[in-house]
Order: sequence, then structure tokens, then C-alpha cells
Amino acid sequence: TYSVEIAARAIRRDNLSVYIAGGAVRSSTASAVGDDTIRMIRSLQASRAFIGANGVGLQHGLMTPNYHEANVKRAIMEIAQVNILLLDSSKYERRSLARFGDLSQIGVLITDDGTPQTLRRSLESVVGELRIVST
Repeated sequence: TYSVEIAARAIRRDNLSVYIAGGAVRSSTASAVGDDTIRMIRSLQASRAFIGANGVGLQHGLMTPNYHEANVKRAIMEIAQVNILLLDSSKYERRSLARFGDLSQIGVLITDDGTPQTLRRSLESVVGELRIVST
């Protein structure tokens, strides 16, 4: 992970080995960013990557408000065999500053039941698998 908060939670689990990518840490997200972070991520292989986005659209893709975090997310998606996007329905068709990928790069999209049925059909044609979680 590149998130200090996620690493802090994960190390409490006995059955996990936790690695955190180094770099400059953004205070607003407690996440490492920058060349050092990206270099470490690119030296790894991952079977699955869990990714969030601040905005997502069928046309404009996956977005986040910070250019440096977008670069880290892009690197993570490059090394993973399967990209899993965790997204609540309020993020659809919302735009943000920096684009870091396309919905076609997502193997599994996990979202809530607030996602309109018409959008679900469109998403199912683009992502590998769509999973709806009741809220």
C-alpha cells in the first residue's frame, strides 16, 4: 500500500505481511506520492489491486483530484493482474482534476445499490465484472 492509514490497520492482522511504498506523504490523504513511491511500486507484482476514485465516467475514465496520486494509482494498475475498483454511486459522472485510467482496465467493480439500472448495464459492458453491494 501507499497509504499510511491502511498500513497501520493492516499490521494489526497476524496473517498479513505489510509493505508500504515510501515517498513524500500527503497530509490530506496520508498517502505516499512521488518518484520513490512509483519506483517501489513498479518493482513489485500484484495479483490484485484495490483502487478508489473520486470521479468516474464512461467517457472520461477514472479520476482523482491530485496529479501525484494519479501517477501512483496508474503505477499500481500497471503491476496488478486484476484491478478492483471500490466505488460508491455518488462518484459516477463526477469529474476531477487528474485522470489515471479507463474503466476497461477494471476487472471487478464493486459498487452500491444506488447505481441506476441503466448505468449498471453500461458498466457491465465495459468492466470485467460488476458486483452490487447493498447499503
